[in-house]
Amino acid sequence: MHHPDASQRARSDALVALLTPVVKAGFTDLGFESVVQAQQVFGGHGYIRESGMEQYVRDARIAQLYEGTNGVQAMDLVGRKLALGGGTVVDGFLRTIAADLAACGGETSDAVGAALALLAEATETLKTAEAEAAGGAAVEYLRLFTLVAIGWMWVRMAAVPGDTPQHRAKRALASFYAQRVLPQARGLADAVKAGPASLFLLSAEAL
Repeated sequence: MHHPDASQRARSDALVALLTPVVKAGFTDLGFESVVQAQQVFGGHGYIRESGMEQYVRDARIAQLYEGTNGVQAMDLVGRKLALGGGTVVDGFLRTIAADLAACGGETSDAVGAALALLAEATETLKTAEAEAAGGAAVEYLRLFTLVAIGWMWVRMAAVPGDTPQHRAKRALASFYAQRVLPQARGLADAVKAGPASLFLLSAEAL
C-alpha cells in the first residue's frame, strides 16, 4: 500500500492475492490436525471436558469454515489465482523459492527442491486444465502448495548462522519437516496428476 513504486505495489498485491487462499486454508487445516494430535496425547481424557482439549478441537475446527470453507479457498486458488498475470504471479513465486533454495543449500533445501519440482509440474497441469480436472485436484493442490511454502520458510530459518539452542532447534525442526512431512508431496502430486475420472465412477444408485 505504501511503497513509492507503483509497479512494486502491484506485484506485492498480486502476491498477497495468490497466497491468501493458501494461508487461510493451509494453516487452518494444519492447525486442526495439530490440535487433534494433541487430543490423542490425553487418551480418553482428551474427549471429556476435564482436560479442556475437546474445547480446543471444537474451536480449531470452525476456523476451517470461517473464511468461506477451505474447499472454496482451494477452488479459488486453482480457478482464479493461478491465472493472475497470465500465470506469471505463481511462476514468479516459484522462482523466488527456487532461488532461495539454491542460495541456502543443504539436505532440507534438497528435499524442498524435490517437492517444489512436483508443485511446478502440478501448477503447469492445472493452468490449462478443464474445470472438472482443476476442481477435482484443488484440495490436493492447495495442500501441496502449502507444504512447499512452509518448507521454504524452514530452509530460510535453518540457514541463519548461529549455534544457540534456538538455532539448533530450528535446524532440527527443519530436518524433521523435510524427512517426515514433505514426503506427503509425492502422494498429493500423484493425486493431482490422476485427474477427475475416479470422482465420477460411483453412480447415484450406489449411494
